[in-house]
Amino acid sequence: MSFQEKHIELENRLRVAGPCSAADCVQWGQGRCSLVDKVVADAALPHTLPSNGLPRCGIRQTCRWFFQNDVRACHACPEVVRKPAQLYMEKS
Repeated sequence: MSFQEKHIELENRLRVAGPCSAADCVQWGQGRCSLVDKVVADAALPHTLPSNGLPRCGIRQTCRWFFQNDVRACHACPEVVRKPAQLYMEKS
């Protein structure tokens, strides 16, 4: 079944990579993006993850999430598609 058939909104299917707004973003706190911290924590990833075999990614070189959480961010990134945006949009 396609995303469209499942009625999953477009913004919940895509990971876009605009420039990080840092302190101008409501998700910014203590010098880091709290959104990616929530996503990584919610993904319940194992303590160690392989860095080889990561999927191709056009934004990894400039990705705030990758910079902040390394391969854990890459493994958690698909959760952004699977989880409703509202779960991560509340300010901590």
